[in-house]
Amino acid sequence: MGMMCTKLSLLLLYRRVFGTGQRQFNILWWITVSLVVLYSIPSLGFIIFGCIPVQAAWDFVLLRTGHCIDIPRLFIAHGIINAFTDILVFLLPIPTIRLVSVKVERRLLVSILLAIGSLYVFAPIYRSYQAGGSGHYAN
Repeated sequence: MGMMCTKLSLLLLYRRVFGTGQRQFNILWWITVSLVVLYSIPSLGFIIFGCIPVQAAWDFVLLRTGHCIDIPRLFIAHGIINAFTDILVFLLPIPTIRLVSVKVERRLLVSILLAIGSLYVFAPIYRSYQAGGSGHYAN
């Protein structure tokens, strides 16, 4: 939920700064917001209710008698979708920047700064890989 709130706050900032009167940006903005919300809420449900009994998610004694969904695969899928939405969030305003009436150098610098922010995507991918490959939650 923290990642969803962070992405939504960035998207709301983009809407306020870049979204005035630009139909294409507004459509892409709504698609991105929908994707972020539509994957975040079910992911939380899978994490909370992914084990029967629910306490087996943190109590490994109960895990012997209960069962859980494949948590490593869930983390990998969540990481891939998270990385995809990160890229969308960071690249969304770049086409709009070319319409701003400032010098080309300034537009290029702002675009580069936003694109550098998308490099952050590699951290969740690596974390998902580590969580998926550890076998820590395997039954």
